[in-house]
Amino acid sequence: MSVAIFPQEALSWLGRLPAGWQVKPLKHVVRVNPEALSDSTDPDWRMTYADISSVSLGQGIVNTEEFAFADAPSRARRLVKAGDTLVSTVRTYLRAITVVREPPENLVASTGFAVLRPGSDIDANFLGYFATSDAFVNAVFWSSRSGHFY
Repeated sequence: MSVAIFPQEALSWLGRLPAGWQVKPLKHVVRVNPEALSDSTDPDWRMTYADISSVSLGQGIVNTEEFAFADAPSRARRLVKAGDTLVSTVRTYLRAITVVREPPENLVASTGFAVLRPGSDIDANFLGYFATSDAFVNAVFWSSRSGHFY
């Protein structure tokens, strides 16, 4: 099992790692926004859409809307799969963060989210848990202000 911690300075509290654990930069164990809808998407393609107000810390995705691609908001672009973690990169104080457990096949999130897709080196639940930490939320806030997520 590996541990991914961002930023590296956040490690001071951890001390010595358990045997077999490693520290890796987040960008080495997750893919950020791995899939997105393009402008050439079929206008009739149906989606289930989640925006920032649809996600509640502790409750997950609490509301969605159904749209045809042609009628969807322009920010409806990020494709979401089971195991992904949604992290709001706008209004970070709302902590609109959740691990997606059983999404519909056509779930699309707002571009106001970063979709973190865990690789084989990190557990999806740990990633979701860590994404709610003060250190991570603060890093997202400052990264979003600079224009670079990680």
